[in-house]
Amino acid sequence: MASNITKHSSNQFKTWFSKAKRSISSYVRQCKDYRTSTNVTKIGNIAHIGKCVSLRATVITLWNDTSESIDQTGVIADETGQIRFSMASTHKLQRIEIDKSYVFYHLHTYEFGRKCSVRSNRITTIREIDIKTQNNKPATEEGIIK
Repeated sequence: MASNITKHSSNQFKTWFSKAKRSISSYVRQCKDYRTSTNVTKIGNIAHIGKCVSLRATVITLWNDTSESIDQTGVIADETGQIRFSMASTHKLQRIEIDKSYVFYHLHTYEFGRKCSVRSNRITTIREIDIKTQNNKPATEEGIIK
């Protein structure tokens, strides 16, 4: 199947077959690393936009959805800070609840309103856990990190 994809890519975009094969191989390797990386990052240690992170956090606030494409949005927190999150409705993730803790695997970091936020993607998974964050204050717009 990969052979068909690379041949199609070579024909469609007029690239060299070997270059197309290397590009696809590299993409597959990146996806594999992306899917298997489960290192949990602290919210306060998120430093880059456009990266994949896994977080262990408690849901502090849930907001009313303003779009049909967003399933849930709000603020999650751990002992190092708070961050805004959004879960796309197309990803069919489990619903999360206020004051419950979860491990969010493979969230994507992005900038929203000049602040770092996280959102789900097609490989995001969520697992409920039994912890409480020490930063369990109500979230405000100013309280969100970065």
